[in-house]
Amino acid sequence: MSQPATSPSRISVGVDGGTGGWEALAWAIEEAALRQAELHVIHCGTSRAVCDTARDQAEQRAPELPIITELSDKPAPEALLDAARHSSMVVVGPPSTSHRLSQLLSRSTALHVAVRTPRTTVIAHRRASKLHAPITMGWIEPSERASAALEAAFREAVLRARPLLVMTVKTSEPHAMLDEVENQYLTMEIEPWRSKYPDVEVQVAVQHGRPYRVLAENSAQAELLVVGERSRSDYLGLHSESALPKLVHDIDCPLMVVHNRV
Repeated sequence: MSQPATSPSRISVGVDGGTGGWEALAWAIEEAALRQAELHVIHCGTSRAVCDTARDQAEQRAPELPIITELSDKPAPEALLDAARHSSMVVVGPPSTSHRLSQLLSRSTALHVAVRTPRTTVIAHRRASKLHAPITMGWIEPSERASAALEAAFREAVLRARPLLVMTVKTSEPHAMLDEVENQYLTMEIEPWRSKYPDVEVQVAVQHGRPYRVLAENSAQAELLVVGERSRSDYLGLHSESALPKLVHDIDCPLMVVHNRV
């Protein structure tokens, strides 16, 4: 199949025929419908039936949604990274829980794509219904990358009509006075986005602990967890060999990894 043309309003999703792939498809259909974007479904294998089933599901859930399907003979990470060059977002299913945590980074298509693509990536974990649950964003220091993640978080809050929780995670011990200063600083930093998105209900919070543990705990009450990159391999301090895989393994909602462009 020829490579799809470049489209800034395309969401690409990998579907492998397993449970995680169908979870990714369901999230991608919802997101594409909210954004009025084209949906690009990729299956790496030989089964046209998977593509046909994906199209049927998309047409049932969002009849007006434009959809293209691709049957690729490339390895899944390579096919998804290629698709990312022509998309605004890539959606993948969660890693297999049968992998040991120390093996996830090397074996997981989801983590491979999230780390290597310059596009926003969503790892679409199964989620229970969470009425009025917020979009939750883990804050990093002001930067172009932090701005992209904030923009993405506010936009998701608007699209999904959800409140937004922006929190900073400190590895230091709690300190009432310092935490209040940090809270005021965080409130000041997000003010431009409050003004841009005045209808979004926003809360800020300062929490303490290891970043991946704090984020994983908060995901139980979140509709979506958003993190941005501080460098090519550092997401909110998730720079150790096992921290990002642990977060992906332990969270209880979809995870959005935002790079320096939304």
